[in-house]
Amino acid sequence: LTNAVDCDKDIPVDELPEDLSSTDLPEDLSSVDLPMTSIAFRNELLSDLCAGPPYQSLPFAELLPPPDTLAMWSKGRSLDLLACDLMKILFTTQERITCNVNGKMGKLQFNVDKINLIKEVIHYFSGYSGEIFEEQWKVCVTKIDTSNRGLKRKFLLKGII
Repeated sequence: LTNAVDCDKDIPVDELPEDLSSTDLPEDLSSVDLPMTSIAFRNELLSDLCAGPPYQSLPFAELLPPPDTLAMWSKGRSLDLLACDLMKILFTTQERITCNVNGKMGKLQFNVDKINLIKEVIHYFSGYSGEIFEEQWKVCVTKIDTSNRGLKRKFLLKGII
């Protein structure tokens, strides 16, 4: 649609535009005969406009930067480095030193919901699916754990731990 919609506000149905002409619709819908003024259609259209990335409905998503910021980061960083950046936002330094992604090698496991959030953000911005994404996620997990081991080593050398 050409008009911007403020998704944080409830818009009464009577204030929605009466005429949703074919120029306001994506090309693939322009030839479909739909009841353009039906309330159900308008609500569905608004819902689609207001729906954010799917990861935003997950626990702890409110701790992340806005989607446009994450989109910018995802274009300027590799996915494994983006995953490490998200770790720094979602976990404390202490958690990063004492935990790892899978809870192996004598360490505790990170909060599963936060790890799942990172995975879903990476999945959303990667554009990969299926096995290709799972392989990329393994690279991210390795980078996360390696980065956190380096953090622990850094603190040990400084005598902080």
